[in-house]
Amino acid sequence: MSFQMFSQDGLDTIFWGFVLLLVGSLMSVLAIVHIAFAIVGAIIALIGWLISVMGVSALRRDYRARVQRREASPPPPPPSGTAPTCPTCGGALTFVQQYQRWYCPVDQKYV
Repeated sequence: MSFQMFSQDGLDTIFWGFVLLLVGSLMSVLAIVHIAFAIVGAIIALIGWLISVMGVSALRRDYRARVQRREASPPPPPPSGTAPTCPTCGGALTFVQQYQRWYCPVDQKYV
């Protein structure tokens, strides 16, 4: 179970995390007005930093998934010559280039 704050790509999570980090930092600067500003500002800044880290983590996870999909090897292309036969009905299979899979038109399913 993964925790998603705002979106899948994580960019808006990083943005809002930095906004909170900036607000918290500015509140800490206002500590000269009252010490409570420093405490609340530090807490808000910490929460902003944590949200930003979650956004970066989501971006890295998405990047790794895209790399793994790209590296996955497709099934072998259809050999020249005779087509293989369906293990169920024994009919000739058709190679569907779009899906990189063998299809049986008799059984109407991919093998």
